[in-house]
Amino acid sequence: MKTPRGANLLGQLFCVLFFFDDYANALITGPVLRPIADKVGLSRERLAYIVDSTAAPVAGIAVVSSWVAVEIAVISSGLETAGIADSAFQVFPSLYPLLLLLHFCSCVHAHHQFHRQGIRPYAQSGAPRQSRAKRRMSEKL
Repeated sequence: MKTPRGANLLGQLFCVLFFFDDYANALITGPVLRPIADKVGLSRERLAYIVDSTAAPVAGIAVVSSWVAVEIAVISSGLETAGIADSAFQVFPSLYPLLLLLHFCSCVHAHHQFHRQGIRPYAQSGAPRQSRAKRRMSEKL
């Protein structure tokens, strides 16, 4: 791994590979990728966002995962309490994981657009860059 972009993609790949449980996903992916992210300059905050924003949605969409079992049990209980005779499997497809993955993809796309235009919202250290006006003000003081 030589670039932050490669570490970003590797993080997304790991989150898809360990789809069976979102907590296990975070506990496996985070510590494994932390040294790689540090080596290539990917901030730990960004790594945490990648792991968090892909672990739960992927586990929620996957057919075999602990989240699906919990969601089906909760939906079945709610339908039974409400007196609705539908199957929980008919109600299950949740929009939340799909919308979160769509949001994540749009953030990645926007990030690539910024870099293509030469805009870098954060310095290499991860600290927000100061605007020219703020720099001038601090230089005057």
